[in-house]
Amino acid sequence: MSQVSGEPPEEHEGLAAFAELKRTVEAAEDLESGFLELRKWLWKNMVAHDCLPQALPEDLKPIIERLTERLAQVRSAACEAFENLSARPAAKFLRGERLTRTEYYLLTAAGIFKEGGSKALGLSPYDDYDTFSFLHYEDEKRITYIDPSEKPFDPPREVSPGKFVQHVHPRLGIPPEEARLDALRPEQREFFKQHLPEIYKRFKS
Repeated sequence: MSQVSGEPPEEHEGLAAFAELKRTVEAAEDLESGFLELRKWLWKNMVAHDCLPQALPEDLKPIIERLTERLAQVRSAACEAFENLSARPAAKFLRGERLTRTEYYLLTAAGIFKEGGSKALGLSPYDDYDTFSFLHYEDEKRITYIDPSEKPFDPPREVSPGKFVQHVHPRLGIPPEEARLDALRPEQREFFKQHLPEIYKRFKS
Protein backbone atom coordinates (compact mmCIF):
# COMPACT_ATOMS: atom_id res chain seq x y z
CA MET A 1 0.00 0.00 0.00
CA SER A 2 1.43 3.36 -0.95
CA GLN A 3 1.36 6.72 0.71
CA VAL A 4 0.61 9.73 -1.40
CA SER A 5 1.28 13.43 -1.22
CA GLY A 6 -1.42 15.43 -2.91
CA GLU A 7 -4.00 13.93 -5.25
CA PRO A 8 -3.10 10.93 -7.48
CA PRO A 9 -2.94 11.73 -11.22
CA GLU A 10 -5.75 9.23 -11.80
CA GLU A 11 -8.04 11.35 -9.63
CA HIS A 12 -7.34 14.37 -11.83
CA GLU A 13 -8.01 12.19 -14.88
CA GLY A 14 -11.30 11.04 -13.38
CA LEU A 15 -12.42 14.59 -12.63
CA ALA A 16 -11.37 15.81 -16.09
CA ALA A 17 -13.10 12.89 -17.83
CA PHE A 18 -16.30 13.41 -15.87
CA ALA A 19 -16.22 17.16 -16.60
CA GLU A 20 -15.84 16.34 -20.29
CA LEU A 21 -18.79 13.99 -20.08
CA LYS A 22 -20.87 16.69 -18.41
CA ARG A 23 -20.01 19.19 -21.13
CA THR A 24 -20.92 16.67 -23.85
CA VAL A 25 -24.28 15.91 -22.29
CA GLU A 26 -25.04 19.60 -21.75
CA ALA A 27 -24.09 20.36 -25.37
CA ALA A 28 -26.43 17.62 -26.61
CA GLU A 29 -29.26 18.97 -24.45
CA ASP A 30 -28.66 22.54 -25.68
CA LEU A 31 -28.59 21.41 -29.28
CA GLU A 32 -31.80 19.43 -28.92
CA SER A 33 -33.55 22.34 -27.18
CA GLY A 34 -32.40 24.79 -29.87
CA PHE A 35 -33.45 22.44 -32.64
CA LEU A 36 -36.96 22.09 -31.19
CA GLU A 37 -37.28 25.86 -30.94
CA LEU A 38 -36.12 26.20 -34.55
CA ARG A 39 -38.70 23.69 -35.75
CA LYS A 40 -41.44 25.55 -33.87
CA TRP A 41 -40.38 28.83 -35.46
CA LEU A 42 -40.21 27.33 -38.95
CA TRP A 43 -43.61 25.70 -38.55
CA LYS A 44 -45.12 28.97 -37.36
CA ASN A 45 -43.50 31.29 -39.89
CA MET A 46 -42.72 29.17 -42.96
CA VAL A 47 -45.74 26.90 -43.28
CA ALA A 48 -48.99 27.99 -44.90
CA HIS A 49 -51.74 27.18 -42.41
CA ASP A 50 -54.67 28.09 -44.66
CA CYS A 51 -54.25 25.13 -47.00
CA LEU A 52 -53.64 21.37 -46.91
CA PRO A 53 -51.37 19.54 -46.66
CA GLN A 54 -49.41 21.65 -44.21
CA ALA A 55 -45.70 21.10 -44.78
CA LEU A 56 -42.37 22.87 -44.67
CA PRO A 57 -41.02 24.25 -47.96
CA GLU A 58 -39.18 21.65 -50.02
CA ASP A 59 -35.84 23.49 -49.85
CA LEU A 60 -35.91 23.37 -46.03
CA LYS A 61 -36.53 19.63 -45.77
CA PRO A 62 -32.89 18.50 -46.43
CA ILE A 63 -31.62 21.07 -43.93
CA ILE A 64 -33.98 19.78 -41.24
CA GLU A 65 -32.99 16.20 -42.08
CA ARG A 66 -29.28 17.01 -41.71
CA LEU A 67 -29.88 18.74 -38.41
CA THR A 68 -31.93 15.78 -37.19
CA GLU A 69 -29.13 13.39 -38.19
CA ARG A 70 -26.48 15.54 -36.50
CA LEU A 71 -28.53 15.75 -33.31
CA ALA A 72 -28.81 11.95 -33.26
CA GLN A 73 -25.02 11.67 -33.61
CA VAL A 74 -24.38 14.07 -30.74
CA ARG A 75 -26.90 12.27 -28.54
CA SER A 76 -25.26 8.94 -29.39
CA ALA A 77 -21.82 10.33 -28.51
CA ALA A 78 -23.13 11.60 -25.19
CA CYS A 79 -24.64 8.20 -24.37
CA GLU A 80 -21.43 6.42 -25.36
CA ALA A 81 -19.38 8.79 -23.19
CA PHE A 82 -21.67 8.11 -20.25
CA GLU A 83 -21.36 4.36 -20.80
CA ASN A 84 -17.57 4.49 -20.96
CA LEU A 85 -16.97 6.92 -18.13
CA SER A 86 -19.68 6.07 -15.65
CA ALA A 87 -22.19 3.31 -16.35
CA ARG A 88 -19.74 0.54 -17.26
CA PRO A 89 -17.45 1.02 -14.23
CA ALA A 90 -20.55 1.23 -12.01
CA ALA A 91 -21.85 -2.02 -13.49
CA LYS A 92 -18.48 -3.66 -12.83
CA PHE A 93 -18.65 -2.58 -9.20
CA LEU A 94 -22.21 -3.88 -8.79
CA ARG A 95 -21.09 -7.24 -10.18
CA GLY A 96 -18.29 -7.28 -7.60
CA GLU A 97 -15.54 -7.06 -10.20
CA ARG A 98 -12.27 -5.41 -9.33
CA LEU A 99 -12.00 -1.81 -10.56
CA THR A 100 -8.94 -0.21 -12.06
CA ARG A 101 -7.53 2.88 -10.40
CA THR A 102 -8.93 5.14 -13.13
CA GLU A 103 -12.39 3.53 -12.90
CA TYR A 104 -12.38 4.07 -9.14
CA TYR A 105 -11.61 7.78 -9.48
CA LEU A 106 -14.16 8.15 -12.28
CA LEU A 107 -16.87 6.83 -9.96
CA THR A 108 -15.58 9.04 -7.16
CA ALA A 109 -15.82 12.05 -9.48
CA ALA A 110 -19.36 10.98 -10.37
CA GLY A 111 -20.28 10.93 -6.67
CA ILE A 112 -20.82 7.16 -6.47
CA PHE A 113 -17.95 6.77 -4.00
CA LYS A 114 -17.23 9.27 -1.27
CA GLU A 115 -13.85 10.93 -1.19
CA GLY A 116 -11.61 10.14 1.75
CA GLY A 117 -12.28 6.41 2.01
CA SER A 118 -8.92 5.83 3.69
CA LYS A 119 -9.52 8.59 6.21
CA ALA A 120 -12.94 7.15 7.07
CA LEU A 121 -11.23 3.89 8.03
CA GLY A 122 -8.60 5.70 10.05
CA LEU A 123 -5.86 5.09 7.46
CA SER A 124 -5.11 8.66 6.38
CA PRO A 125 -2.88 9.62 4.56
CA TYR A 126 -2.91 6.37 2.56
CA ASP A 127 -4.19 6.26 -1.00
CA ASP A 128 -7.97 5.80 -1.28
CA TYR A 129 -7.75 3.38 -4.18
CA ASP A 130 -5.22 1.13 -2.44
CA THR A 131 -7.51 0.90 0.57
CA PHE A 132 -10.53 0.27 -1.67
CA SER A 133 -8.74 -2.51 -3.54
CA PHE A 134 -8.09 -4.34 -0.29
CA LEU A 135 -11.84 -4.53 0.24
CA HIS A 136 -12.28 -6.64 -2.90
CA TYR A 137 -13.16 -10.21 -1.93
CA GLU A 138 -13.37 -13.42 -3.90
CA ASP A 139 -13.94 -17.04 -2.94
CA GLU A 140 -15.34 -20.13 -4.66
CA LYS A 141 -18.92 -18.87 -4.44
CA ARG A 142 -18.84 -15.14 -5.01
CA ILE A 143 -16.99 -12.04 -6.09
CA THR A 144 -17.88 -8.93 -4.13
CA TYR A 145 -16.60 -6.21 -1.83
CA ILE A 146 -16.20 -6.18 1.94
CA ASP A 147 -18.23 -3.44 3.61
CA PRO A 148 -17.01 -2.93 7.21
CA SER A 149 -20.10 -0.82 7.96
CA GLU A 150 -22.41 -3.78 7.30
CA LYS A 151 -23.48 -6.32 9.91
CA PRO A 152 -24.75 -9.85 9.32
CA PHE A 153 -28.50 -10.17 8.94
CA ASP A 154 -30.34 -11.37 12.01
CA PRO A 155 -31.28 -15.06 11.74
CA PRO A 156 -34.86 -15.95 10.76
CA ARG A 157 -37.31 -15.88 13.63
CA GLU A 158 -40.41 -17.97 14.03
CA VAL A 159 -43.57 -15.83 13.99
CA SER A 160 -45.97 -18.75 14.08
CA PRO A 161 -45.57 -22.54 14.16
CA GLY A 162 -43.46 -23.47 11.15
CA LYS A 163 -43.43 -19.93 9.73
CA PHE A 164 -40.19 -17.95 9.76
CA VAL A 165 -39.36 -14.44 8.64
CA GLN A 166 -36.03 -12.70 8.18
CA HIS A 167 -35.49 -8.98 7.78
CA VAL A 168 -32.96 -8.14 5.09
CA HIS A 169 -32.05 -5.02 3.11
CA PRO A 170 -30.23 -4.37 -0.17
CA ARG A 171 -26.47 -4.04 0.20
CA LEU A 172 -23.54 -3.45 -2.12
CA GLY A 173 -21.04 -5.53 -0.18
CA ILE A 174 -20.79 -8.14 2.54
CA PRO A 175 -19.91 -7.70 6.22
CA PRO A 176 -16.52 -9.11 7.27
CA GLU A 177 -18.32 -11.91 9.14
CA GLU A 178 -19.37 -13.37 5.78
CA ALA A 179 -15.83 -13.37 4.35
CA ARG A 180 -13.49 -16.27 5.07
CA LEU A 181 -10.08 -15.45 6.46
CA ASP A 182 -8.45 -18.21 4.42
CA ALA A 183 -9.97 -16.79 1.21
CA LEU A 184 -8.27 -13.43 1.61
CA ARG A 185 -5.23 -12.75 -0.51
CA PRO A 186 -1.99 -12.94 1.54
CA GLU A 187 -1.31 -9.21 1.22
CA GLN A 188 -4.97 -8.51 1.95
CA ARG A 189 -4.87 -10.62 5.12
CA GLU A 190 -1.71 -8.81 6.27
CA PHE A 191 -3.28 -5.43 5.51
CA PHE A 192 -6.28 -6.04 7.76
CA LYS A 193 -4.19 -7.68 10.47
CA GLN A 194 -1.74 -4.79 10.62
CA HIS A 195 -3.90 -1.76 9.89
CA LEU A 196 -7.48 -2.76 10.75
CA PRO A 197 -7.23 -5.37 13.52
CA GLU A 198 -10.81 -4.86 14.72
CA ILE A 199 -12.13 -5.71 11.26
CA TYR A 200 -9.64 -8.57 11.00
CA LYS A 201 -11.22 -10.17 14.07
CA ARG A 202 -14.59 -10.20 12.37
CA PHE A 203 -13.57 -12.50 9.50
CA LYS A 204 -14.69 -16.13 9.60
CA SER A 205 -11.83 -18.39 10.69
